[in-house]
Amino acid sequence: MERIYRLLDWVDLAQAVDWLGKLTGSPVGEGELSKLVFSKQCDAYIQALGLKGYYINDEGFEVDVIGRGFQLVLGIETLRKADKKNGKPEKRRFSLEGARYEPDPYDNEVTLVADYDYWEAITEDENGYPVYFKPADIEALAARINNAPEQPDTAQLEDLRLQLEQEKVAREAVEAELQGRRAQDGKRALVDMKNMLMHDHKEFVAMQERAEQAERMVTALDRQLTDYIEKIRAGDKLIEGLTQELRKRHSHERLPT
Repeated sequence: MERIYRLLDWVDLAQAVDWLGKLTGSPVGEGELSKLVFSKQCDAYIQALGLKGYYINDEGFEVDVIGRGFQLVLGIETLRKADKKNGKPEKRRFSLEGARYEPDPYDNEVTLVADYDYWEAITEDENGYPVYFKPADIEALAARINNAPEQPDTAQLEDLRLQLEQEKVAREAVEAELQGRRAQDGKRALVDMKNMLMHDHKEFVAMQERAEQAERMVTALDRQLTDYIEKIRAGDKLIEGLTQELRKRHSHERLPT
């Protein structure tokens, strides 16, 4: 069917959904495609079939027009919900772009006033208007979907957040251990220096070498400690970002559909 769809001038909603699902390898429903249309990811059209409406001329007056052919849907506004009890259909305002004609008030003839221009129509059609798509637009939409990076779901984000928190706890333990070792080495160096004053020159030299070794060890430990602190700070920032992402996702999931 894909080859056939490409040869068509227009595809209807059912054909567009079927084709988009095949092109992306993902199940796509009419609801998902409608959301993509309203988020300006893909153009949609209706066939006017004599739909009456108006446009504003240069003088600022409303001029009655009739639409013919396929019209690009720029927006739809619901003015009144359908009331089946009172027999009232849904009332909507279409913002359209396409060919429009002005009716002659004296006969049934119409005059083309614009091949492609903006106009509006208010309808109370109970059955609505079928939606159509250009095959090239569906292929372009499928390409964007296929190229979009996959986002981790909420469960994956939560698992990652827990892993980062566990790593943070482990790093904090290492940091505490390094601080303890650094304090012990410092105390040991002070003791050695005190003992040094109580011994002869050879012992003084040996104690000095040990003190220098201890100082080098302290410097190395201090460098390790600094590196771990920087990693912990980076992990904290990542956890904060993931937490914000989780809150956003949870808030979106609570939104009424």
